[in-house]
Amino acid sequence: MSLFNEIIQQQVDNKQHYVRSVSPPSGGICIIIKNNEIYNIVDGCGWVHPTRKMQYSSLITNVINKYVLKDCNININLSDHSKSGCFNFCRLKNNNTQFLLPNHRFTKDDICIDNNEMKYDNFNQQKSYIFDRKIIVKKNKIFTSCIPHRSKVDYFSYALKNNDICEGYCYTGSTHKLMHLTNDMYNNLKEKGMAGEKYSHWINHLNYKYVLYNDGNTLSDRLRLLLTSNAVIIRPSGSPYEEFYSYLLKHNQNYVEYSNINELRSIHNELESNSKLYDKIIENNVGFVNKYLDYEQILLYTYSIINQIGVAME
Repeated sequence: MSLFNEIIQQQVDNKQHYVRSVSPPSGGICIIIKNNEIYNIVDGCGWVHPTRKMQYSSLITNVINKYVLKDCNININLSDHSKSGCFNFCRLKNNNTQFLLPNHRFTKDDICIDNNEMKYDNFNQQKSYIFDRKIIVKKNKIFTSCIPHRSKVDYFSYALKNNDICEGYCYTGSTHKLMHLTNDMYNNLKEKGMAGEKYSHWINHLNYKYVLYNDGNTLSDRLRLLLTSNAVIIRPSGSPYEEFYSYLLKHNQNYVEYSNINELRSIHNELESNSKLYDKIIENNVGFVNKYLDYEQILLYTYSIINQIGVAME
């Protein structure tokens, strides 16, 4: 039985909302399964993200190499914003018309962890590489490295005024550019080494005791990596999004939540003075990643959810 049986059953109870015909959403794909093989992949209208398409194709290939999928049509949304009637990497919490696959980056992740630019077939390889990069002495500051989505701006505004406990880096060298940063704010960040067009590798998170998680356009898929960082995750409360394992993570068990950005100093002080809480969260997350985000569990979840939802109604 899958470790994610609760959320699988919740989705199975609402499988009547899944479109079982060959119906790739706009910008998405339909992976057609026949005789436990990928028979065809049909693109939806509009631009189809080529890397995400490849990653999901690889995930399904890995599933059918281990399990037997019934003949079905796997309609997958590849865009950030979740859609009804198909599979998504995230969805609006408890939206029973939207269905969840593990996000694309659990398989053949395209993020460069460090300047070695290693490629990983799956998350097990990636997390093992990260766990082996042990940092003995970490800075006792909060850190994030990201592109400047709207949800990130308040942290960087706070960090400029509270640099004794906060650091970070806004990458503006991509097609996203400044996004929601004003020119003045960008210049202030750049002056302090907290923004620029030079790419900052994810591995820099490992140098800090505390790492910040924020949503991106919707849910950010970076949480799986932050769980491997041997740092305490600090995140705002009230995200409207979830992925297939989100419901298993808890405040003061796997992360510390805040409702107002000005709470960061008191949270930082509490964690600095409460080593038991700090150590407990890190220990919990190592255990969580090794148990729940083991790639074999990811394959089992994918097999289970597709076989129970993607096939024709019985």
